[in-house]
Amino acid sequence: MQAYSTRANLFLVTLLGLIWGFNWPIVKLAIVEYGPWTTRALSLSGATAVMALMAWRRGDSLRLPLRQQWRAFVPAVVGMAMVNILNAYAQMVMATGRTAIIAFSMPVWATALAVVVLGERLDGRRALGLALGVCGLAALAWPSLAQGGFSAGVALALASAICWACGAVFMKRFPVESPPLAFATWQMGYAALLLTAGMLAFEGPAPAWRGFTPGFWGLAYNIVAAQALGTWIWFGVLTRSPASVAAIGTLMTPGVGVVGAMLLLGEIPSPADWTGLALVVGACAVVLGARPAPAPRSAA
Repeated sequence: MQAYSTRANLFLVTLLGLIWGFNWPIVKLAIVEYGPWTTRALSLSGATAVMALMAWRRGDSLRLPLRQQWRAFVPAVVGMAMVNILNAYAQMVMATGRTAIIAFSMPVWATALAVVVLGERLDGRRALGLALGVCGLAALAWPSLAQGGFSAGVALALASAICWACGAVFMKRFPVESPPLAFATWQMGYAALLLTAGMLAFEGPAPAWRGFTPGFWGLAYNIVAAQALGTWIWFGVLTRSPASVAAIGTLMTPGVGVVGAMLLLGEIPSPADWTGLALVVGACAVVLGARPAPAPRSAA
């Protein structure tokens, strides 16, 4: 029975890696058509509604004590809203595959922050992971640096990874008394409100339905599969299996994102991209193999 449970969880995290990985090139279709703020606002608003419905159908309470609302709001701002909009802008100015690689270096930076904020010890594995992560980012940034500048896309994606790590470490430092799915729904709801305000300020009201366009399907996939279903699978696996099993989805995502961008967007990764991918995935594997790392909270 235990073996079957492990196989089932491995299947689910493999599915999660595919869902999140292919989300990167698919959601770009929506970003190009609707704009970054509108895409993210509609995506997180729709996902919040889907997750609330899922919690209701499962009989899970969405109650979160008033005194702990700030513990959901802060990571919603830093770890969800900022991550989503920074990734959207990064995809507009840089190859999607490269954006995914940099964004999913999050466990490396969460490890560094945990040493400072949570007092965790920086042992040999973590030090090696940090070194590999820095080398991976250097490989990804090298083409821009060789031309005398630092790519805006690299900066945006790196800022996204660091914000994601800050949100994860914050949740470790200030846990809440609420079921995981309810907590995630509150966070996503707060992030949706912030991104909707940004949409109204920078892009105006959401456009009228334009039919079954590529952008519509990209948005639908992001809402239902990447944000709602992906988050539900992640929390389910995380509560039933070791972190090392759950981390497989995290490690798969940038690789699937690169391949998906090749198939769906026609992107051709450079040698620097493949080198960076290998180093970043290796860094995450080393870090996540040491002890459970702060859990990713968004598909971006």
